[in-house]
Amino acid sequence: RQGAFRVLPSPKHLVGMRFVGEDGKRDEEDGAVFRLAGEITTAGALCDVVALVGQASWRGELVVLTREGVSRTLFFDGGSVVSAASNAEGERLGEGLYRYGALTDEQVKKAGDAVSGEVRFGEAAVKLGFLTRERLFALMSKQTEEIFFALLLVGDGMYYFLDGFDEGRLATRLHLSVNSLLMEGVRRMDETR
Repeated sequence: RQGAFRVLPSPKHLVGMRFVGEDGKRDEEDGAVFRLAGEITTAGALCDVVALVGQASWRGELVVLTREGVSRTLFFDGGSVVSAASNAEGERLGEGLYRYGALTDEQVKKAGDAVSGEVRFGEAAVKLGFLTRERLFALMSKQTEEIFFALLLVGDGMYYFLDGFDEGRLATRLHLSVNSLLMEGVRRMDETR
């Protein structure tokens, strides 16, 4: 990490640091404040964290990082999951649209080639006529659910709940009930066991 950091108060066996920029003080330009952070040691441990965020109707993002370098983020607002992001193999939008049978491998490649700084993958697929906006929205909702369920299964890593988020980072804005997603996630974990 580059830049100026302030050491935060922490237990003797941990070190917490916060980027503070050139002025040495925490301000809005230095990034979101984190409300919660912790170590993940068992699959399913995040159920309680997600339930707390949902019940408290916090607005922000839950970032989960694994030792393998996988990053998953859920965006929360008012007791709902409104979007998700992941860098995990198989959880990107193009891969999901292919897996759900909405796009062929060739269409995924063409839509990927049409992506630019102004045009996201889903927009490119719609502009190329590969699927409708309505179908894309429904499949993005399904993709968000799958990222949610995969996040609950992380058994080794760290989580951070950051206060607030930039709306511009959302690929789409959904309204998926945290409680409904949790119930389905727990049901899936029970079936797996």
